[in-house]
Amino acid sequence: MLIRHGTRYPSQSEIQKFFKLADIRDDIIKNHKNGAGNLSSTILKQLSDWRLNPDMTIESAYKLTSQGKQDMYQLARRLRNIFPELLQVDPKKVKHGDFVFRATNTERTQSSLAAFTEGIFGTSEEIVPPEKPPTNDTLLLAYKNCPAWEKHYWEDHYDRESNQFAVGPEVEKLLRQVTRRLGYNQTLDYDVARTLYNICRFETAWQPQNLSSWCYLFTNDELKIFEYQEDLDHYYYCGPGRQWNADLGCQPLKDMHAHFKEIIDGNSKNHAKGVFYFAHTVTIETVMAALGFDGGSSKPLLAANYSSSQDRKYRTSLLGPFATNIIAVLYNCAGSMTPYTVSFYVAENLERIENCYNGLCDWSFIDQKLSQHVNNCSLNFC
Repeated sequence: MLIRHGTRYPSQSEIQKFFKLADIRDDIIKNHKNGAGNLSSTILKQLSDWRLNPDMTIESAYKLTSQGKQDMYQLARRLRNIFPELLQVDPKKVKHGDFVFRATNTERTQSSLAAFTEGIFGTSEEIVPPEKPPTNDTLLLAYKNCPAWEKHYWEDHYDRESNQFAVGPEVEKLLRQVTRRLGYNQTLDYDVARTLYNICRFETAWQPQNLSSWCYLFTNDELKIFEYQEDLDHYYYCGPGRQWNADLGCQPLKDMHAHFKEIIDGNSKNHAKGVFYFAHTVTIETVMAALGFDGGSSKPLLAANYSSSQDRKYRTSLLGPFATNIIAVLYNCAGSMTPYTVSFYVAENLERIENCYNGLCDWSFIDQKLSQHVNNCSLNFC
């Protein structure tokens, strides 16, 4: 299982922008008192009562929130119920090698691992010591060790698609509408509007039961425009928009293939019941690109294709949210002509794979499907 960390605080640069939101809030209320703007009194009251999360400081940048720990704990409890024969174990009887846990060397993934294992074993005691992340982690942080991959995106795709959309007609119209709605005389800068969108996203993630007051500043159609901008960024940066992304995602696939093949070939009598890796959205999405589990598309996402891409399957809000995950499960169906089968889940939803029965694939089919990525897996292009 490959797992993105739970809900976190934003980056330092984003937090700096959030610190200025009280001033923006006050300006919006002042605009309406002066007869400009058209927000309802209810929304204005919500904004007036709004206060920034006091736990969010510069020092908390990228750290896991309390909701993030709940994300991981509850995920583990759900998995215990789904796979009881593997995960409902007595912590006192767990042996070395029964489970493998590893996280990147960041606070948000390490804390995610700790909350997840507490959910699995029912105790915060360290039952299985996690593997120590290497300095140059090419399994879970291959993108951090691939300068050519990063350079290729910024030179060839960002300016051509993502940046073009940010100054395109849909965004221009959005800015005009939001400017009038909030009562400003001059058109809002896109970066300011994006900050308002980001606080809407983060606050709703921190408290899923409550929609952020800032979300009410936008219509649903406007939120979809922001989502498309996010999708364009990820589509080329780490999604199916570049073959390099699928090439980068081969490392975790090769590792999964090796674990399963050892069991199938009988070379591992004491094989792990579960292998759990905690990483980041780029790792998750490059693996999805390699597997073809990224929604697929008959046409690429382009800055000029917004209106014709409303039915697209590639949506980062579904494929790459906090705590999203990819699960591969190996089954041994005794007495069958093809005893070993594999199923995949994305965000805990069964992936329906062509030529597989209800998502259950013969190992020989998966072995062949992954052979190109596994046999040719290399980071030499970096």
